[in-house]
Amino acid sequence: MKLDVKLNINKMLNSPNIVEMLDEKALNTIGQTVITEFNLDKESRSQWEKRVEEAMMLALQVAETKSFPWSNASNIKFPLVTIAALQFHSRAYPALIPTQDIIKIDCEADPETPPEEQAKYVARDKRVEKHMSYQMRISGPRRNTKHIKSEYRKKEEKQKSGDLGGGR
Repeated sequence: MKLDVKLNINKMLNSPNIVEMLDEKALNTIGQTVITEFNLDKESRSQWEKRVEEAMMLALQVAETKSFPWSNASNIKFPLVTIAALQFHSRAYPALIPTQDIIKIDCEADPETPPEEQAKYVARDKRVEKHMSYQMRISGPRRNTKHIKSEYRKKEEKQKSGDLGGGR
């Protein structure tokens, strides 16, 4: 992606909205590049997403109706793998992430930047490190398994009813 706009990195860092610094042509170029690259990424990971969905259904132990050896045969899901994975995780996590500071930011300042301005950047980076580490430890991404199960059941019901249209 080649843009004809020249931007100052310091102005961009201090600007609340970089879009105001760009012209319409540059915005359109960026927008088209983002859409194209997003679609390429989504297409390239489609097999991975399918495997992840199958693994998630296995991990969540979603009971599916069976047709073999006969219709509505017993379908018991025993949580042996889930229990083992949870126990491993509870023991391994402290060894894998031994510190409270999960996020580290390494900022290399421009040598021409005055030391007092560099100190502001370092202080900002420390605040970002602290907050992002907090987010990862305390309020990090957690999946609501009840929501996932209900979405899977909705999809299954649509397939049974013959509604194979796109969307959820």
